[in-house]
Amino acid sequence: MSALEKRAWLTLCSMCPVYLVYFTIRLGFPEVMTTMLQRFALLAMVASLHAVAYLAAWLWMKYREAGENLLEDERDHAIDRHASRIGYFLLLTGLIVVGW
Repeated sequence: MSALEKRAWLTLCSMCPVYLVYFTIRLGFPEVMTTMLQRFALLAMVASLHAVAYLAAWLWMKYREAGENLLEDERDHAIDRHASRIGYFLLLTGLIVVGW
């Protein structure tokens, strides 16, 4: 697995549980958070927990990758070319639709 793919999975795995708890509290128990300040405080706690979890896992991932040789191969270049081509045509189509 490439480093970018690992980082994408890390973002997803560190984000989903904490924000799932946040939205469960907000939707399931609306009477718990009555003021706007309490809502912001809950969001700040959840965002901080997400940041701490992400940074800890990222540092652990970098520690494990310290001795690895991370060279790109032709497959990585082909994936990048394909993604760039799709992104370009999607952007061009969006510009044509908006400008029309």
